[in-house]
Amino acid sequence: MSYIEKKKKSKQYISGKDL
Repeated sequence: MSYIEKKKKSKQYISGKDL
């Protein structure tokens, strides 16, 4: 997994948790 992909997934996960 690339760094950007990891960051994207992390952001999505955090966003979903936030919402």
